[in-house]
Amino acid sequence: MLQETIVEYWESLDIVQKGVAQGTIYGIAQGIEQGIQIGKEEGRVEGCLESLRPVMMLLVETRFPSMAIVAKQQAIRIKDPEELKLLVDSLIVAKTERDARYLLTAAIFRNNNEH
Repeated sequence: MLQETIVEYWESLDIVQKGVAQGTIYGIAQGIEQGIQIGKEEGRVEGCLESLRPVMMLLVETRFPSMAIVAKQQAIRIKDPEELKLLVDSLIVAKTERDARYLLTAAIFRNNNEH
């Protein structure tokens, strides 16, 4: 009787250990998957920024050369691709250097207040 109880105890312990191991493996797999998804999203954001920054620089250097330094600084500061795209779109339709200066200054002001 005692021997059977001990054997049952060890068998149940083995099942618990297997369950813990399976749970650990599942948890690690879930963590890896989440890490991959986060990495993909960060890569997408960085890719968008890296493609928009040269467009913005070319646009400003071509249309408003005196604003090139400010535009470069601003392009580096902006971390949100949607915000950078909105700024590029706004600079495309800007009619004067004054308009461009206003847009870039407003973007600088927003970034300084967010940090």
